[in-house]
Amino acid sequence: ATGDMTVFAFPFAVGAAFKHQNFSRLFYMNYGLPPSEDSVVFVDNHDLQRLRDRSSLLTFEEDPLQFRLAQVFMLTWPYAYPQIFSGFKMNSFDQGPPLGPDLMTKPVDCTTTWTCEHRLPEVAGLVRFRNLTDRAFYTTNRWSNGTNQMAFSRGRLGFVAINNSTENIEEHLQTTLPSGHYCNVAEGLNSADRNCAKLYFVDSKSRLMTAIQPKSAVVLLANERIQK
Repeated sequence: ATGDMTVFAFPFAVGAAFKHQNFSRLFYMNYGLPPSEDSVVFVDNHDLQRLRDRSSLLTFEEDPLQFRLAQVFMLTWPYAYPQIFSGFKMNSFDQGPPLGPDLMTKPVDCTTTWTCEHRLPEVAGLVRFRNLTDRAFYTTNRWSNGTNQMAFSRGRLGFVAINNSTENIEEHLQTTLPSGHYCNVAEGLNSADRNCAKLYFVDSKSRLMTAIQPKSAVVLLANERIQK
């Protein structure tokens, strides 16, 4: 090989797990895929948006919140180089990007036709999480309810919980984080977490003691513990 490869199996596997309520398969999805160091992955891209069969694919236009949760998984799961897609609204299969009167592509303004998935409020924090946990490029403390809730640690550096269900996660989830209070690195996805308005408490046994709301994600970093 002379360069990295785009792994089209990844968005189909992730999309199917989210759409068909089968989170357990996500823990084993690396098996059978190309080596992590040679791979580029994504939740959606310009080719996939134009497929007619979308039964196992996610788009921001179709289900913004579910797409964002899948993007949380991609950016926190230790596999490959993640690619953040940013697209535009389409009314037809072969439609190109928005053009001005001069037939030149319009600037990206994120208010009209451009969907700007790369500027979603949680993305910057998730990229920071990925960079700060790269020394623990593996998972521990895996947990799932078998359908649409999951959690895992990134060694002792971080913790992730994703709730794709319509009910709270009430489990005392095991982490490897030091005891204390934490902001949600993925704040912005859930309005209650904006500007660290809501804190998540980890007890002396490294268990997350705060319920996780439906259709939300909690992403915590060990080095961003809040001293109270």
